[in-house]
Amino acid sequence: MKNKSGCGCGFLLFAGFLVFLTFFGGLLTAVLSPLFVVVFGWVSFLIRTLPQVEVSWRDVLYVGLCSTIALAGIHSFCGWFYRHWKGADAVWPRRLSFIFFAAIWLVFAGIVAVTGVMHQTGWLISSKEPWLTEMRSRDHMLENEAVIAFREHVLPAGEMDTVENVHASFSQSTQGYKFLERNRVLYLVDQDGNLNTILCVRRSAPKFFVILTRDDKTELESVEKLSEFIQNHENKLKRKASSGTPVPEPQ
Repeated sequence: MKNKSGCGCGFLLFAGFLVFLTFFGGLLTAVLSPLFVVVFGWVSFLIRTLPQVEVSWRDVLYVGLCSTIALAGIHSFCGWFYRHWKGADAVWPRRLSFIFFAAIWLVFAGIVAVTGVMHQTGWLISSKEPWLTEMRSRDHMLENEAVIAFREHVLPAGEMDTVENVHASFSQSTQGYKFLERNRVLYLVDQDGNLNTILCVRRSAPKFFVILTRDDKTELESVEKLSEFIQNHENKLKRKASSGTPVPEPQ
């Protein structure tokens, strides 16, 4: 009887769990998804950014040299102070010098972490964007990649330049070169031949394309609308162009 009763309770618990998932699965996902992103979101960030990291061995050597000098200075000062406190025969342990040096780095890391938390908290409070959004796919991440690549590394203050200057600056930068390896970039100009809009689309299996405009706006559209967007841009140029003025082609 006990075994049958135990089996019956187990079946009822399993059935109740299925009913709970059926009616409250969406609510459970909405609650657990943000927690999962907060706890494990750094993993996807590292997967996306680590391949773009380049080690500057000159800076590594510089940090190593400065750390060696600082460690030697700490050990010398602490040894001098320890001898004056305990006597001329007292010896300051090297282990404590390493501990003090590591503590300095921990304090520095803590200050950087607190500064980052305060910066992000202020941004979240002042930002007009929603705090929670639907998790984006690989193609949706193109929007962020394009904004970072162009706005932060090529176009200071969001200013458009000529097509030649922007493309040369972009392709010569490390960020831009890696971006061009994965994506196609199309430059659209206005009636005067000045760069007006930048379009970015994945090279492999694209589903969306990103629109970066002169007024620092960013849009994401289905790749099926790419030809229509370019055609509308050309039609707009033709309407604005004066009689006898050649209309520049997309580059």
